[in-house]
Amino acid sequence: AKAADLERALARSKQAEDGLRREAAERRTATEKLQRAASAARAASQLAKENLRSALVDSEAATEHWRTRAAASEGTAIAAAARAAREEEADAASHGVEEELRSALATSGAATEHW
Repeated sequence: AKAADLERALARSKQAEDGLRREAAERRTATEKLQRAASAARAASQLAKENLRSALVDSEAATEHWRTRAAASEGTAIAAAARAAREEEADAASHGVEEELRSALATSGAATEHW
């Protein structure tokens, strides 16, 4: 009877050992999965950082481009306004000269009539 008890105890011990081995294997598998997931998360995080840096560089370049375009447009608008002002002044001066010529001609005509 003692031998049978010892055999049953040995069988239970082997079953417990097998259970512990399975549990250890499951833990190793779970640990490996977690490590792969963590590695993938780190890689995704690094890629996201690189994408953000690239987007920031692109944004800064675009901002500088549009600043340059705006400054050029502003310069063009200022030059056009100055040109228009000069043209108005020239037109006004030309109109003044025309009036003086008419007045001189009228005076000359009157003097000619007088003499």
